[in-house]
Amino acid sequence: MLLVAEQEKICIFAISLDVLYQDMNSNVNSIFQALNLAEYEHNLYSADTVYTDKRLEYYKIQAKIVNADYFYCFNSLVENQPVPFLYVYDQRGGEQNKKEIINLVEINKKLWTLGEIALAIIVYDDGLKIIDTRLPIKSKSEPAFLDDVSKSIKKIDSILKHRIFEGRILEESPADYVSVSPYQKLLEHIEKAILYKSKKIGCRQNLLKKLLVKFILIKYLEEQVDDEGNSVFEDCFFNKFVKNTTGSLFNNDKSSFCDVLRGNDVVGLLSFLNTKFNGGIFNLSEQEKIEIRKANLHIIADALDGNKDIDGQMSIWRYYDFNLLPIEFISRLYERFVTSVDGKQKNAGAYYTPPHLAGLLIDELLPFDKEINFEDFKILDPSCGSGIFLVLAYKRLITIWMLKNGKQSIRGEDDIRNIKEILSNCIYGIDINEDALSITATSLQIELSSHIRPKEIWDKLTFDNLEGHGNLANIGFFKWYKSTSLTFDAIAGNPPFNIVESERKRNIQLERDDDFSKEKYKDYKGKTQSFPDNNPALIFLHRSVERLLKPSIGSLFMIMPAARFLYTTKSFEYKKSLVSSWNIERIYDFTPLREHLWGKTKIATIAVKISNNPIDSRSRIEHVIVRNSSANEKGAIRFQVDKYDKFYVPFDFVFSNKYIWKINLLGGGRLGLFIERFNQYPTISNYFKHIKFSANIGYTRDKYVINDSRKREEGESVINLKGQNIVDSELFDSDSLPEKAIIPVLHDDWVRVPKSGFTPPNILIRLNINVNLPIVYNNQQLAIPNGILLIKGANPEKMEHFVSIFKENRELYIFLIKALSPKTYIQQGGGYSINRQDILNLPIKIDEKETITSFQSEKRNDIDVVEDTKIIAESLNKTNSIIFNRIDEIALLQYSDAFCEILNLTYENGDYKFKPKRLIITEEYVWVTFEHTNQNVTAEKRLDKQNRIEFEKILFDDISNSSLLINRIITYYGKRNRISFIKPNKLKYWMRTIAYRDVENVKADMFKNGY
Repeated sequence: MLLVAEQEKICIFAISLDVLYQDMNSNVNSIFQALNLAEYEHNLYSADTVYTDKRLEYYKIQAKIVNADYFYCFNSLVENQPVPFLYVYDQRGGEQNKKEIINLVEINKKLWTLGEIALAIIVYDDGLKIIDTRLPIKSKSEPAFLDDVSKSIKKIDSILKHRIFEGRILEESPADYVSVSPYQKLLEHIEKAILYKSKKIGCRQNLLKKLLVKFILIKYLEEQVDDEGNSVFEDCFFNKFVKNTTGSLFNNDKSSFCDVLRGNDVVGLLSFLNTKFNGGIFNLSEQEKIEIRKANLHIIADALDGNKDIDGQMSIWRYYDFNLLPIEFISRLYERFVTSVDGKQKNAGAYYTPPHLAGLLIDELLPFDKEINFEDFKILDPSCGSGIFLVLAYKRLITIWMLKNGKQSIRGEDDIRNIKEILSNCIYGIDINEDALSITATSLQIELSSHIRPKEIWDKLTFDNLEGHGNLANIGFFKWYKSTSLTFDAIAGNPPFNIVESERKRNIQLERDDDFSKEKYKDYKGKTQSFPDNNPALIFLHRSVERLLKPSIGSLFMIMPAARFLYTTKSFEYKKSLVSSWNIERIYDFTPLREHLWGKTKIATIAVKISNNPIDSRSRIEHVIVRNSSANEKGAIRFQVDKYDKFYVPFDFVFSNKYIWKINLLGGGRLGLFIERFNQYPTISNYFKHIKFSANIGYTRDKYVINDSRKREEGESVINLKGQNIVDSELFDSDSLPEKAIIPVLHDDWVRVPKSGFTPPNILIRLNINVNLPIVYNNQQLAIPNGILLIKGANPEKMEHFVSIFKENRELYIFLIKALSPKTYIQQGGGYSINRQDILNLPIKIDEKETITSFQSEKRNDIDVVEDTKIIAESLNKTNSIIFNRIDEIALLQYSDAFCEILNLTYENGDYKFKPKRLIITEEYVWVTFEHTNQNVTAEKRLDKQNRIEFEKILFDDISNSSLLINRIITYYGKRNRISFIKPNKLKYWMRTIAYRDVENVKADMFKNGY
């Protein structure tokens, strides 16, 4: 789910008010009056209203499920539509209209389990209470109150009002909430209480994990109870599988599923459910039945039993409301417990998708108001993994069907048949991993069950065999796509980013898949080409678009490796072919989140949306950089984006500007102009070709040569380092080679060396910008390792001169490498080793005498761009980066000076020019106003009574009061000669490079209006 500040002229910050709420003892009928929400009322929605907007109608249904009276929203970037984050429970009414008293612990459990709502406000006649639903309940009798304030509150100061209704609360200490998120807490519980005790249980790990899939499903079904008290299983159902003291399967007491696990007929129960529900979910092999009968399942029973405390703490299951546990949440558990068996996840290069990221893609492919023919519509995940995309897609399709048919819930056989047909008609998935497919099938059946009343699950529901019906295929994608005749309206997925050689060969040998390394594509010139680095993710995407999307109407949204798709030189050529045939509509770039979006896996990713529409060369690709988020695989997190993170890349830039994506990542704007200036110069590579210098990396170890004596003898470029001196690259950290960095080799060590060899003199450059690219002119006979660039030429004077000029240009070169190299910030985190090509692509200045010279110092505007870009670059991959810090007066003056300087290049007229009229910094926001005048102006720096009137006018303008957003931005043209900005007090919004972008936006507005 993605929150954004997209629009301008939007109300953002309320002025300081003395109190939040009026006296609750007064007779107040309106909830807006009760909460003093006049300026925020457009964002509060009643659960008793009928909405024409399908999204709001869905949110209303969700609110009513948990008995909320109102839901409070912010706006989403994807469709510029509201997204709820707060529920209000209205308990007012006096003695005559007294409502049923709600249970605060139950509210806390429900909303924490859902993982989507941050706060619950309960309004009483004499006060209110606020629950922080990002936290689990504290005990069986105490919810998690916001700020631990458990007493009924009558008046709250304005600071808390800002925190709640302007969304500040969502930005507070997100890491604290991750550790106690529903997913993480349940995961830790099951790992500690079950998986770590597999030896005591006496069950193989892989079987134990598979059993957990079945057991959690049974536990889920057992917990389902409707408003009338009906449950899924008939009364005393589990008694049939519990032995009494005489050994018969009969017991007068009402038994539970956990009772069955405690030494009773577990195999009988699973066999019965397999026959009852069909679908193969509860199926067991004969060998598995034997193992289960021997296992001690008491430990699992204790861990799953909601009535017992474990280790003196409240049972984990009592934290949850299983009626509301999101299915994608259970699916995430399954993937951890099943598909990691034998390292299959790692070998297949699979990184399982966080639910909030999968939800973002499904929101775009299946908006609530999408018109769908359910008999014909099909969606595919070609690499379904845990099934997260298919589960969310199925959930959304059911919701769209319900909204279309005016349904508030699923009731009766006809409704059940309809939503089962949606599953069998619309949902398709492929995975070569049998366990992953089992996860997907189970998750989809649980999702189906979650919409059906418990009694009807037992009386009327059977599960279809999705694999038998062809919805799920246990086969490799590269084999499957060649044989299928199906085409799809939508495709979503997260394909493997790499598949290790042994896994690839094994799949081919077992005839489970074809060899993806032999896949080719036709480029935009009609030539047959290999895919960049034979990357399987790119091949998944290309074949899906080419072979599987329906013509004209099909859309695809896939997770891709950022470097391979967007940033490398090879990807530049591939994208030309892609945009020549299909429309790339949007790219969400999660590169800034590479360190924490995927848990322990550190990888830069994007999500790319492609449609099968006719190509329009005038179209633009929306490139959205997602910077600000506490995104983590363990919790339900919202991404935050503002207008400064959105860029529009013209179609022809895909062919002409290979660096535009990295430039956008580092802030865009004038950085592009700065980089473009150096395109007029030849590169170091051009210069070396002209003067016949060679440049190669040092020696490498090739096991196929090193371990084969015949190949060693035949290899022209293979030598034994024994008896030679080598350079320790780690100790080569300055413009000299210290004696300690030169090490003799005393043992056999066969390596592959460059054709030019190591004959001195030569130039050595360590390929690492963290140590400032050390460079030396070397006269010693040394063997040079990989990680050092070895430059060799016939003219020692030119070599020495190159070293001198390189040093003079070094600071610029390091900046350009950071700005352009796909390795820095994308393929790696803190260690910035670079490639040979990163050096050879650098510009070099040659005078009329063909002598290289250093570049001149940058102008002031260039220095601003360089300094700000460095700040943004260093902030990438950091959760608490400097760009989200508050600003001081110096930073604001720098912004102001830059803004006026650039704008006045256009609008200075004699003595008339733009000058700062107002530079006001508060703890939460910054307000600046620029005035076009010929008078001397002293900028106001305090929010006093006089300027507060104008501030209120901006905030409560009818246009700007239509919605409230996180990371809100106002541009306001009040008087004819004034421009005002109100933006959050974060450096990100007040950098000099942002001033340049603000100027361009202002000029566009003014030109549009005739100025």
